[in-house]
Amino acid sequence: VAVFGAIRADDDYINTLNNVAAQVGQQVPMVPADFDLRDVLGVNFDESIRPWLGDNAAFGVRYGATEELFIALDVTDRDAATVFMGGLTASEDLTESEARGGTLYTASNLDFGSSYLLLDEVLLVGTGQAGLTWLSQGVTETLSADAGFGEVLTRLPEESYNAMLMLNAPAAAPLILEEIDAEALLSAGIDLETALNGFGWQ
Repeated sequence: VAVFGAIRADDDYINTLNNVAAQVGQQVPMVPADFDLRDVLGVNFDESIRPWLGDNAAFGVRYGATEELFIALDVTDRDAATVFMGGLTASEDLTESEARGGTLYTASNLDFGSSYLLLDEVLLVGTGQAGLTWLSQGVTETLSADAGFGEVLTRLPEESYNAMLMLNAPAAAPLILEEIDAEALLSAGIDLETALNGFGWQ
């Protein structure tokens, strides 16, 4: 995993973020005065998502042959989440099956679509073939078993945070080097790739 992030998804924190966006909107005209994060997904959040979404959400990005995105959402009501996934199945042309004690929803086109696995307490989302493999078979290596990841967590002063974003520099190096002129930096005596490979989780 190159990037890991987690954020509170409860209404109080969403309202806090909306208030921050409103303050930004006073300075940046591109942010509408009535901006609401609940509208970003293009569905009626309070009717379709709030009934089942818990208080936390997390994501990971892995860089291989392609960039792969993985998302985990707390589920408090599986029946309500099943209703939501029923609508999504129709709109995204998903195929439904059983896997790992839950319901697997497979994208019809793995090159562009997302697949989903609904379990009792979590909804997992994965992109591409790697994402589908993760959903259907699970993983043998987890972040909780990553010594570098765990070591960074132990250095954090608080037990919990509203949001967290962590970068695994060696794993993210291809992503970063792809976006900048690494050769120009190298000619200036800056070996960014070697530097990134020496950092670990940050």
